[in-house]
Amino acid sequence: MIINKISDSDTVRKYAETHDILPAVTGDMAQLVGAEVCRTDEAGGLSQLERNMTKSAAFFTPDGVLFAAGRSEYEAGIAAAVVEKCMRAAVEAEALGGAVPLNRADAEKLRADYIVNYSAAENSFRQESERELRLRDELVEYGRKVLEAGLVRGTWGNLSARLDERYMLATPSGMDYMRITPEHIVKVEIETLKYEGPFKPTSESPLHAAIYMGRPDAGAVIHTHSDYCTAFAVARKPLKTEDPELKAIIGAIAEAGGPGLPGSKELTENTVRALGNNAGCIMANHGMLACGKDMEQAFRRCVAMEEAAKREIERI
Repeated sequence: MIINKISDSDTVRKYAETHDILPAVTGDMAQLVGAEVCRTDEAGGLSQLERNMTKSAAFFTPDGVLFAAGRSEYEAGIAAAVVEKCMRAAVEAEALGGAVPLNRADAEKLRADYIVNYSAAENSFRQESERELRLRDELVEYGRKVLEAGLVRGTWGNLSARLDERYMLATPSGMDYMRITPEHIVKVEIETLKYEGPFKPTSESPLHAAIYMGRPDAGAVIHTHSDYCTAFAVARKPLKTEDPELKAIIGAIAEAGGPGLPGSKELTENTVRALGNNAGCIMANHGMLACGKDMEQAFRRCVAMEEAAKREIERI
């Protein structure tokens, strides 16, 4: 439950001075907050919202503060705005003979139907939209992190995040990480590789998609061309570590996949096979790849693999 609070409205303050209740006077008010909104103290009103928000999702205090609840920030904000609008309309309607409220049973039915149908659909869309915006921001952020950490050079390497069971978001092809914005991130259908918008996704999007299809636990994938892991890649050797701290992050061994040209079916198949259920793998003549439940974990695994590769080479 999200609470939206309006504490600076002259409309709410003036209404609270002379009214105890605002009955539902419009259909949208009935849908968003219920059959009526009552004046009560803040503690009592919040307690009521906690007990049964579906019956009444708003209240106002004697000193003119309006509280409205919703299942998302969007819904709570719209609910508060609609109640304030209805307070203003009710006051202005007094010059026309007074506001006529909806039949209470009709208002309650509107609220119940909204909770089951309209609200569920809107909040599902809103939550997906908010998740997509957040993931786009994360891809931009971590693209810059892999560059700043020295894990890539120029525009090489790529990142992706699983949006849902159908789509992933991927970095665009051939664009400097420091210039990428959330709008450049490409939405790609995992199964078909069809993508939306004017920007082409990374050429390794088939590899990312294959990992998401085979690894339900994977929420993010990062492929880099980091210096020490590249040494293992050109030698086509697996990466091993005995360091307890690194082993806890990446496991004891990162297998080396067979060769394949960038973006090729061979590279995808060989890399997926080498990755298996592990945290990451070496990509022959190419670089390395790590996946994780989210972008932070995938990045941490990339850094740990590069450190393990550095220590192994220095040890030799």
